Amino acid sequence: MSSGGFGQDLLWTAQLGTISLAGEIGCQSDHDGNIYVACAAPYSPVLTKYDKNGNMVWQYKGTGGGINHSRLAISSDGSIFLVSNDSDNVLTSRFDSSGNLIWMKTYDYAGYDDLAVAAQTDSLGNVFVAGEGYTYGGYQLDSFVLKYDKNGKLLWSRVRAAPQSDITSAIAVDDQNNLIVIGSVANPITPHKLVLIKYDPKGNVLWEQEYSPEPDCLSAGYCLAIDHKGGVVVGGTYRKPDLIGSTDYGHLLISKYDLATGNLEWVNTSLATPDGVDLCVSVKFDPTGTIHASVFSGLRPYETPSWVTIMRLDELGNVLNQVAQSDCERPTIAAENDGSTCVAVQSRRYPSDLITFRVSPIGNIVWSKAFRVGETYSQTPVSTITDPSGNCYAICGSYDSNNFSDKRVALLEYSNREATGSLLGSLVANDLADTTGFEAVIELREPGNLLPFAKYPVVLGSSGTFAIDEVIPGTYDASVKPSHWLRQTLPNIDVGPSGANVAFSLRNGDATRDNFADLKDISRIFLDWETTEPMSDLNSDGVVDLPDLSIAFLNFGQKGDQ
Repeated sequence: MSSGGFGQDLLWTAQLGTISLAGEIGCQSDHDGNIYVACAAPYSPVLTKYDKNGNMVWQYKGTGGGINHSRLAISSDGSIFLVSNDSDNVLTSRFDSSGNLIWMKTYDYAGYDDLAVAAQTDSLGNVFVAGEGYTYGGYQLDSFVLKYDKNGKLLWSRVRAAPQSDITSAIAVDDQNNLIVIGSVANPITPHKLVLIKYDPKGNVLWEQEYSPEPDCLSAGYCLAIDHKGGVVVGGTYRKPDLIGSTDYGHLLISKYDLATGNLEWVNTSLATPDGVDLCVSVKFDPTGTIHASVFSGLRPYETPSWVTIMRLDELGNVLNQVAQSDCERPTIAAENDGSTCVAVQSRRYPSDLITFRVSPIGNIVWSKAFRVGETYSQTPVSTITDPSGNCYAICGSYDSNNFSDKRVALLEYSNREATGSLLGSLVANDLADTTGFEAVIELREPGNLLPFAKYPVVLGSSGTFAIDEVIPGTYDASVKPSHWLRQTLPNIDVGPSGANVAFSLRNGDATRDNFADLKDISRIFLDWETTEPMSDLNSDGVVDLPDLSIAFLNFGQKGDQ
């Protein structure tokens, strides 16, 4: 275990290795703040319990081979259910809080290769298990859900077998112990569609909904969450009929259904990246009913570059605010009691970092931290959890890029330090006559570190001033680079509860946005001559002309700060 860190305290880390697959890990927390991690090490199930201080309480190591997926669920009585699979079967095991194995059950679907997808418990101590059976040769993919009682008796099983494929992505249990399943279904006649199903406690289908924004759209569901007002929100993606076969892979799809009737209440498709992809990969509710959603976006092919957007929506589907984090993927989120969002993502660099950050209720990234098990290890986020104190847990799988057989699990806890400081400032954008309404993003960094610790979008007032009220006290480098102005970084700004003041004065001339005023910028201005291209319109008068060229010559050779 280790502790310490800049600005936001890393309370502890714990590592579990060696494991079989870095990405297929289960993680849950109980009411006492203990953390449970399930994985395979190697190819046998391992379940580990940590206390809230990061100390290992116990560890169960099973026997057998081929274990490659692990899912966890915890019941109200403290029982832990581990759902995993070998090459042929789905295995469901119940443990008590001391780590004793109470029972283990095996399920084999029709001789297929079976995959564990999800697990959830109800208020009576029963456990629901979702899985898939597949055959490689015929590309047949069927889904099933199972219900075991607390003694291990299989109460019922339900199988969905579409002519081509039937996929289960996630499950949830409501306060009446009904089961909600989200996934997608496809057959040779109709397009691939999002499907949402509600089962009663006896396994009867109460309602089933298939949905796409347009009749011939392809759509898929990836995640769901149930609110306390009788609604279920689902997230996924869709592709328009006229874009099938194009590089436009899919657009954001978030929708809400009435939990009692299955009626569709609203749809949000507000993100649509041209020639790209937008996938809603997780949705959560906070205690106020606000929806937190994480969206992965990227350009095709291979989704490069890529970014993650964290959105907050009201109960009617209106976007309250959103913030993007660039050069990352695989987001996991947790909604905090105060309306903040705790996020973990994987950076696009190689070897990749685990980036954990917190988004405030008004959409500011108030802290961000990078972590790597070792210099040559790549990290893949698995889960994000918060405790009642607001501390944030991030769990990742790691592998050594020089030795792929060396795979590990890392569990981190960051403290919830209050953002009680403030930052007041002014910004002069040279060659801009009026800064009223001018937009910029102020970055705060650990001194000497180029990775932003926090990001704050600001809109300038009539005198070029701004105020930021959500800053964790500390010493920072403050940096800003709006559009075609060169970056300026002010070092060692001390921010305390009484606040701090900064004054930026930005040089112009970066039409190519490479933070250097040179011949490339002059060439860009000539290419955009007498157009309204905003990057070459250096004085923002609405046209690219001689005054813009004069600004480029005046600042020729200038380079922005890092």
